[in-house]
Order: sequence, then C-alpha cells, then structure tokens
Amino acid sequence: MFFTSVLIDRRFLSMQMQGVPGDRGRVKWSLLPVTIIVFHLCLVSIIAFRSGFAWTEVGLLPSGVADWKYADFASFRVNPPLVRDIAALPWWIGGPQLKYLHEKSDPRYRMEWDLAREMIIDHEEQSYWWLALGRIACLPFLAIGMATAFIWSSRLYGHAAGIGVLLLWAVSPSLIGYGALISGDAQAACMALGLLFVFRQWLDHRSLVMSTALGLMAAFAVLTKTSLAILVLMLPLFWLAAMACDWLKRSGPVQRRSISERLNDNKGVLGHVIAASFAFLLVINLMYGFDGSFRPLGNFDFISRSFAGADGWQEVEWSGNRFRGTILEQIPVPLPSDLLIGLDLQKWDFDRVRWSYANGDWADHGWWWYYLLGFATKSQLGLLALIPLAIWIRFRDGIHPATVLRDESLLMSSAILLIILASTQTGVSRHLRYVLPAVPLFLVLLSRAFNAYATASQALKGYASICLSGMIASSLWVYPHSISYFNESIGGPMHADKVFNASNIDWGQDYPYLKRWSEDHSGARPLLVKSYLHLIDPQKVGIPTGRQRVPPMTVKHYEQHGDASFPVGWYAIDRETRLRRTGDYLYLHQLNPVAFAGYGFLIYEITEDDSHRLLRAIKKLAKQAERPQDGDDTTRSEGV
Repeated sequence: MFFTSVLIDRRFLSMQMQGVPGDRGRVKWSLLPVTIIVFHLCLVSIIAFRSGFAWTEVGLLPSGVADWKYADFASFRVNPPLVRDIAALPWWIGGPQLKYLHEKSDPRYRMEWDLAREMIIDHEEQSYWWLALGRIACLPFLAIGMATAFIWSSRLYGHAAGIGVLLLWAVSPSLIGYGALISGDAQAACMALGLLFVFRQWLDHRSLVMSTALGLMAAFAVLTKTSLAILVLMLPLFWLAAMACDWLKRSGPVQRRSISERLNDNKGVLGHVIAASFAFLLVINLMYGFDGSFRPLGNFDFISRSFAGADGWQEVEWSGNRFRGTILEQIPVPLPSDLLIGLDLQKWDFDRVRWSYANGDWADHGWWWYYLLGFATKSQLGLLALIPLAIWIRFRDGIHPATVLRDESLLMSSAILLIILASTQTGVSRHLRYVLPAVPLFLVLLSRAFNAYATASQALKGYASICLSGMIASSLWVYPHSISYFNESIGGPMHADKVFNASNIDWGQDYPYLKRWSEDHSGARPLLVKSYLHLIDPQKVGIPTGRQRVPPMTVKHYEQHGDASFPVGWYAIDRETRLRRTGDYLYLHQLNPVAFAGYGFLIYEITEDDSHRLLRAIKKLAKQAERPQDGDDTTRSEGV
C-alpha cells in the first residue's frame, strides 16, 4: 500500500504537478508516469493469471489458434481477429494440438463454441495457462492506450492532467478487469483513443505519411472491434467541422481571405484521403489473407434484417439480400467476406428476440437509459465527484486556445456518439462493456480536474485528494474481482445483481476461485455446481463435483428425480444462473449463502431440513401444475 499512500499525499502530488497551466502543451516523461503505467499492468497481470475464462474468451482462444494454423476465419466471425490472434500466438507457437471443426452450411452456426468444448475436454486446466499467456501478450494495447492518454492530457491541460489521467486509468475497475481479458473491449478502448489522437495529429500536420498512419490506425481499430467503424466513418465529418471552424476563425477583417486561398490550404486532401483509404483497406484485407475480398455484394446470403431486408424476415431458416436486383448488386465489396458475414451475424443476433435485465426486471427489449445507469453505478463515486471540479476549472480558466477547444469537441462528440450508438440498440441491453471505448475519452477530459494541484487553493487540492483517495480505496477493495465492481450507491458488487447481470458482474471468470474454495473446504461434500458458462465442465477444471448439478425448482426436475430432487450438500451457483428469467432458482434467494467464490459464485449449505422443506415446496408446485387455473399455467418458484 506504500505506492497508494504516496499517490494520495497532497504535498507529493502538488510537488509533482506544479507549474500548471504554464506547462500546457509540454509532455514531460519521468519516473512517475512510467511507474503508474507499470502499476496498472501489474494489477492486470495478476488478474490474468488468477481468473478463469470469461464467456467469450473460451471461444476466442481456440479460434485464434485456428486462424494461425489454418488461415480460416470462419470461427468467431462476429469479432475481428486482431486481439484473439495476438492472444493465441503463444499457444500456436508452443502449445498442444487443438481439434479443428469445419464450417457448417447453417449461416447461424457458431463454430467457436464447439471449438471451446473440445479445448476444455482435451486440455482441461492446462488451457488456463495458455489463456494467461495470451492475456499477457495483449498488455501492449493497455500500455499504448495509457501513454496516449498521458500525452494528450499533458498537451491539453499540462503535466498535472497527464499524471491525473494515468491515475484515473490505473485504478479504473473496468479498465483493470476487462483489460485482463482477451475479449477485445479494453483493447478497443485503447484503439479508439489512439485513432482519435492520430487524427488530431493529422489535422495539424497533414501529409502523405500522416495520412497513411491514420489509415493504418483506423484499420487496427476496426480489426480490434467492428463497432469502432463508426468512428472511422465519422472522421470525414470531424475534419469538415474542424475546417469550418478554422475558416470562421480566419474570416475577420484582418485575416479575411478569398475562397481560393482557403481552398489552397487544403490542396492535396484528395491524395491524403486516397493514401489513408488504401492503407486502411490493405491492412484489413491482409489480416484476412484477402479471403473473399472484392466479392460482389449481390453474391452474399444475409440473415439480418439490415442486410437481408425486413419483408418476410424470420429468425431461423431464412436468408436474403436486399441489394439483389439493385444497382449495388455487382459492386465488389473491398472487404474480406468473413468480416461482412460476421457483421451480418452480429446484427441478426440483435434482431431476434433477446431478454434484457435491469433494476430487477426482465423484458424482451432493451432500454435507452441502460448505459447511462451503467456509468452512474459502475464508476467510482470519487470519479463522479471529480466531474463538477473539472467543469469549474474549465470555466475558471476562461478563454482557451482553439486547438484545446477542438480537441475537447472531438473527444466529447466521439464519446457521446459511441454511447448513442449502443443506446439506440434497444432490441437488447446486456453488456455495459459495449461502451467501454468511451471511458478513456472521458478520462482525458476529466483530467483537467487535476489542475487543482497547481492552484493556491488548499480547498481545491483537498477536494481533489479526497476524490482520488476514495477512487483508489473503492477500486482496490474489490480487486482482483474488478469486472464485478459496482460503486457504493447500490451496495457494491454484493448487491449489484439487483440492478445488472451478465458480463457486468459474472461472466464465468470465477471458476478458479471456486476451485480454491473447494480445496480449502475438503469437507464440503457433495459439492453441486451450476454455472451459465456451460461450455466448461467443472470437473475438467479441477472442481470436485459429480455429474449432478444444482437442482432447479421445476416440475420436470421433480418428475425425473422424485424424493431425491434436492440432495443434502453444498450448492455453488453463479449469479447469472440464480437470476434466470424462468425463476428456476429463485428458491435460493430465500436462503443465506455461507460463502462466496469471488463475486460470481454463491455457496449454500443445504441441510436435511432444507432438503425436506424444498421437497415439500416442489411437490406442492407439481400438484398445482396438475390442475392449472384458467389463464395461469405458471410453474415458476416465486414464493417457495
């Protein structure tokens, strides 16, 4: 804790951050920023080795190995391959053989989940080791992202802000937790910031070299997460807005110039656009080995409403192509076919009926406010408390250079755009990680609050220190279970399932903690386990459980097992399964867990009295099912 105590000491921070705002625009690398970056990477690395597979990781890792070995990107098409291929590199170089399954004709088939099952069956706990190495291989994304944030904040607001944004990033539970995974979410957050930073450099120094660099960065961003394509598509609009502001700035009486002179400033823009576009398309197609590139648009069979057409659309056994029979039919698509097919498959996944959970309610649709509530509850209270300080300092400083205003507009508009894009997908609301790329953009803007350390006001310094101290304490209190973090406004992660579910709390990552608990409690037998991450057999990863799982409170289960429906023993169930919409495990809500494995698994001791009581309840449920009342055929376990 020495490092933490040093960081939150006001005198130390004031000494390190003095000279602001006079040093705005300068970037001063020293031991402190490097130490903060290393500290964050250490936090992430510990989680990388201690936690188990999160849901998508169990499919991403073998898919990455298949990419390297067979140059076939048919598995996990819904995600671009950059992150998983980097993560799979250690296994491909020195790991054991993995079975490969060939693609099926069904366009909805997700090969990655079958690859995942085969990996766990064949390699069991050994796969955890290769997962950890793959996670470590992705750490450069985080280092680059933090370095970019430090440079940008330092140039905008000074050295204090540069140190501040590193501190905000280093103790962010979301950037720590998802940064330890190969799911691509934290990596996409880094690439989004990097893309915008290269773009703002291009605005100041337009050249063929910078244009090529911008195209390369845009390609790497899309290859990290296809949702970042929205930022790439918006770059021309951002440029036009910046150019318009520049023209207005120079249109005064003294600086009035002709239209031809203004256009001359942007001479060669077409060449820059061509260079950036060529670099962008070249890198993306090279990543896929040009497989299926330049295939005519009319030759695809799509399954989503967006690409197949809404007329007659059905969720299964249906395909189409809304571009067939139009002038676009013969246009070659300058992208790999697997990338476009994956985008179509992802859109289909949002088109079909999906259930969402928030604030204790299930619905067959999402909510526009879902991600806003996520920001309010998954951000540290200390971070939220810095917002008014940053706003106050923003207006206190008065008029700012045009470049500062431009960069702030770029960051804010991009962050809002990413949130709006996710919020408008109201067919389903499930994963707050979808808006994680907006977080670093907000952190750079919020880093202005650390200019308080350059003022003479002891009150401002004290307020900033209290906020920072609270952030660090709140984050490290939950660490290393950072994915499950929720702030104190909803009672922390212990009570978070009253508000959110899925990858926001429990993404299957706590299997190793359940194993450690079972080893420390060898008398807790029999141990029955139930997890929604059904791709992993608990026995295959060293958890001493038999074939029996935590029983559901359903009539079907009683008909199969009779009086043995609820055996005496220890029940370990994850939060996602306990929340199941059908209510099969609501009976556990009325029992008190005796232990926890991480924040994902709750462990109950079922005594003989508990077993008899549950058996009586399920018998009563079975009798009710035999004579359902009109309009009421429910077999859920509420009130048991």
